[in-house]
Amino acid sequence: EERTVFDSHRLSAALAAGEPDRAIPALERSARDFPRDYNPPARLAVAYAAVGRLDDAEAAARRALERVYGPRKLRVYLTLADVLEKKGEPEAARAALEAARTFGASLPPAQRPRRTLAAIERRIAPASTGP
Repeated sequence: EERTVFDSHRLSAALAAGEPDRAIPALERSARDFPRDYNPPARLAVAYAAVGRLDDAEAAARRALERVYGPRKLRVYLTLADVLEKKGEPEAARAALEAARTFGASLPPAQRPRRTLAAIERRIAPASTGP
């Protein structure tokens, strides 16, 4: 547990250094050690996407979605949408954004992160206006 406290910092530092692959082994270990925790797969999704392991990133994001709760779930939906866009699956990405919108609306008003919900709406809006 003490080691996993630094997983978010480890990932941020690896991303900032342009070496996201350096964080992957520690995040994979955390995922094995804490299979019910949403944090390791959510962080792995970001790391895998950064190194181009898009199928792994999608799988990790979907695992995280099964476990995550509350406003943090919106961030995982956004990660999933990013991955699906990178994979060239705009319809699936839009579905993830729509699911995020629906989930966000279900949160109690005090738990709705306005900026995150606005970002979701901005990403949905261009697709809904058409050519």
